[in-house]
Amino acid sequence: GMGLEASRHRFGYRILCHVFQLCSMDDPSVATLVDEVLPDAADLSGHRFGNHVVRHILQHGLDRHKEQVARALSGWYLEAYATHPHGSRVVELALLECQMQDRLQIAKALLCISKPLA
Repeated sequence: GMGLEASRHRFGYRILCHVFQLCSMDDPSVATLVDEVLPDAADLSGHRFGNHVVRHILQHGLDRHKEQVARALSGWYLEAYATHPHGSRVVELALLECQMQDRLQIAKALLCISKPLA
């Protein structure tokens, strides 16, 4: 599939964002695109184009999609992206859009980071 490649492309990411915004996430074609992107959600969160795709999944995706993004933002990635120019936007949106259980897990992990976040 082309979902992952489009996520990193300077024009392709915009197409995916529009698809995720305007089409039903239950649609099999859209679900295929999301399933292609989610395994790389952690890397895409720090990418200058890919972060937009992950953010649109958080905004318009199903609960299971949001849960996968929350799981991707764990460990080293969460610490690195907490202050990253692109990744921090994904972390912020995950704190707003994910289910309460995932939001609490992310918040607790952020509080355990030893280096200052500011």
